[in-house]
Amino acid sequence: MEWFLTQRRKGAKLVAIALLVLAAASVSAQSIDPNAPSPVRSNSVTGRIAARDLGDARLTDHYFAFKGTPGDLLITVESSNLNGDIDVFTAGTLRPLLKLRLYAESAAPVSKGIYLRRREELILRVEARSPNDDEGSYRLSFSGSFEPIAGGPDIAETETPATTPTESTATGRKTKRVNSVGATIAEPEPPPSAVAAAPTPEPTPEPTPEAKPVETPNAKPEKSPEETEKPTAPARNTRGRRPAPRRTPTPRPVTPKVAEATPPEAAPKPKPKPGENAQSGTQNGKAAVPAAPALPSTRMTSFQGTTLQLQHPDNWKAAVSGKSVALAPAGGANERGDLGYGMIIDVFTPQNARNLDEATTQFVDSLRKGNPNMKVARSRVQTRVDGRTAQLTELTNDSPFGGAETDVVVTVLRSTNELQYFVQVVPSKDMPRYQQTFQNIMSSVRLK
Repeated sequence: MEWFLTQRRKGAKLVAIALLVLAAASVSAQSIDPNAPSPVRSNSVTGRIAARDLGDARLTDHYFAFKGTPGDLLITVESSNLNGDIDVFTAGTLRPLLKLRLYAESAAPVSKGIYLRRREELILRVEARSPNDDEGSYRLSFSGSFEPIAGGPDIAETETPATTPTESTATGRKTKRVNSVGATIAEPEPPPSAVAAAPTPEPTPEPTPEAKPVETPNAKPEKSPEETEKPTAPARNTRGRRPAPRRTPTPRPVTPKVAEATPPEAAPKPKPKPGENAQSGTQNGKAAVPAAPALPSTRMTSFQGTTLQLQHPDNWKAAVSGKSVALAPAGGANERGDLGYGMIIDVFTPQNARNLDEATTQFVDSLRKGNPNMKVARSRVQTRVDGRTAQLTELTNDSPFGGAETDVVVTVLRSTNELQYFVQVVPSKDMPRYQQTFQNIMSSVRLK
């Protein structure tokens, strides 16, 4: 009997340990989908990143969601055998708030704080890779104005309350629905059945047939499929059953007619293009906005220059002029040759610069003199290029492809009078789709 009780106690201990392991696994759940980040349930998160195959330069992304209240939010990172970045964005707008670098050769914890003026829904991204065949690990600790996400599944993209659609239908007004990380979800349009019930009071004035054609045009802008039927048979209101089957085919030919009407409206737009005058086919002297090029390929090809070597997407081309190199896809520049997608690599000669910070400041000032709308978004961010100390500066400018442009400048001193710089150029709206490509290029740079 005592032996049986002893074995039973041991079994209970094993069950308790298994439950603890499962609980720990749920806390450290990792999501690789930016649209469904893993919610942070406690003030610490751990994760592991497996090593990639030889020659695979891609980084692994993990996404987490949490909240911040007004005040100082402190994030402490401990990593092992990982090279990469940790970024914090606001949910919905994806405005960058914080950036931390991870180095495989350094295991010391790094802390950085954010001051929040109001309550924010935040997304944290771990983007890193192992430099060898061993897996890497990280641990994130939150303190200060940190607030965990309570309740719901681990990946909470489907946590939209079921009451939101009922509230919109009950009030008759459109309301904004958001998911667990604050991203806005489009409100569904009202069902067509509710609109179809509106014209029922129209057939009531039967004794006045002349008023019917007057009333039907008022209802025409509300319902396109019924417009064509009412003018065709205005006096056949009693034959409502027969036109019913005809209503289904009528909207189909109507929609192509509208689609055919739009090309002539868009036809005048390409007319200025044949004019080869400098400003005849433009507005205010600006070149026509071209279409965006194809996304960068995941296959990389090598480039050998006089001062460096690197790898870039195989659907990008390298244009070399001395020490200057321009990497860009086909269609990455407008008609004037202004680069909108790609990277510019060159050497800058500072004047009496004592360190990297002064040399970078001189270079950024020279850029802003030629671009009056250029502004500094972030500066003095420490990074590395080929193992050397480098500095990252983020600028905003007007894109030749329309809208805002993000220019990420990475600088590294080759000597006391020679500053190597890399300028990553892309419209701000496309930066999330190009950021991985730029990081792959920078991680492959080898200075000569």
